[in-house]
Amino acid sequence: MADAGVTILAGSDAANWGTIHGYSLHRELLNLVEAGLSPWQALAASTTDAGAFLGRSFGVQPGDEANLVVLSASPIEDIRNTQQISMVIQHGRVIDRDTLEIPGFASSDVLSD
Repeated sequence: MADAGVTILAGSDAANWGTIHGYSLHRELLNLVEAGLSPWQALAASTTDAGAFLGRSFGVQPGDEANLVVLSASPIEDIRNTQQISMVIQHGRVIDRDTLEIPGFASSDVLSD
């Protein structure tokens, strides 16, 4: 479909039973790359292309929502590096992930394959 020019979008589908926020999106990006998309295409499917579809502008330009995930390793080299999260910025503010309280989940817990 991507070769035919169809815009591919990614999303966590977290409202579905057994689908975990975040983790499922990382798996979807991996699946897209394994299906033949480049890492750039997979990332666009979950960021700029998804934002454009929703009529929203994500990024760092004036007027953008400034929702960013800063990684410690390049997802272009390995799409699994989307899990190497250094910082989360929401609406231009750094989120302190260590102080987030999620019932039944410790911030030190790590999901892995």
